[in-house]
Amino acid sequence: MPQHADEELRRAALAAAHELATKEPERWKASWDELNDVMGTLFGVLNLMYAFAAPRYLARGNPDKRPTPEQLLGLFDKYIALLDGWKRTTANIHDHEFLRTEDATRRLRALLETWAWSLEAPAPIVQAARGWLAAYGEHEPAEGWDQWVGPEEDERPGPKE
Repeated sequence: MPQHADEELRRAALAAAHELATKEPERWKASWDELNDVMGTLFGVLNLMYAFAAPRYLARGNPDKRPTPEQLLGLFDKYIALLDGWKRTTANIHDHEFLRTEDATRRLRALLETWAWSLEAPAPIVQAARGWLAAYGEHEPAEGWDQWVGPEEDERPGPKE
């Protein structure tokens, strides 16, 4: 698509968003809240996958800010609900990076049901998270998952304040 067409689409989308926010503020807020919830779920699961896949990264987490088992399972349940919704509207599941993670997500969720969250994940959780990241299309860090200590601008893994 030519650059000017992209710019036209962007302007049209901004105009439509402004019109919705102006004429239907309640609907705008509900849409915005839904988008924030979806993005929070996706980023929450992705952040956990990196932490579970990399033992050194997980070990750097803050033991006082770990999620409760209910929060952890709730996040995975929300993610699975998103996957179920996307499956109904996606023609080719293999083209959708998150839908490719479904098997690993369900396997990992089952493992999490019996795990008492700590800063050391058992091998089956580590392997399931690595499988999830591979299905998503993420490559193993150059130093390998066992040596990787997290992103360069590192924040501790786990829930954010």
